[in-house]
This record gives sequence, structure tokens and C-alpha cells, in this order.
Amino acid sequence: MVTNMEDRKTRGPEEGKNGIETWLERLLFAGRWIMAPIYVGLLVILAVITIKFVQELVVTVPLVLSMHERDLVLFVLSLVDLALLGSLI
Repeated sequence: MVTNMEDRKTRGPEEGKNGIETWLERLLFAGRWIMAPIYVGLLVILAVITIKFVQELVVTVPLVLSMHERDLVLFVLSLVDLALLGSLI
């Protein structure tokens, strides 16, 4: 029993697997690169949303004291909308 355990420790993870299983594992692991361009696109979209959020904040905050309540609520809701969109992405 001890020699069997020692054999398991000395063998690498690829030993004992047939060729199809190894090939399938490598294929699935390499498939993650298919998603890489999509993630890069999502990062670009997230950067655009962040820029738009900051732009609205910088333009509107100085005008807060002169805004009507309805306009203030719409401003806050637009910022919340952008934040939720960024969180979703």
C-alpha cells in the first residue's frame, strides 16, 4: 500500500490519462482566449461610461445650488443609471 501511494506522488498530473482526455483538457483551457477580445471590448466600454460619468458630474455639480428639485433628481438618477450600467458590465 505504501508503494502505491509513493507511485502516485512521483507521477506527474499527465500520467495515467489517455490522449483524448488530455487533448480535451488542453482544448478547453485554451478556449478561454476566445473570450479575451470580448473582455477587452468591455473594458473599453467601461472606460467610456466612466468618462461620461465624470463629465456629467463636473458639468452639473457647480449648478446644483441653482437647480430645481426635479432637475436635481433627474441628475442623480442619471448618475445612478451610469453607475449601475458600469456595475453590470
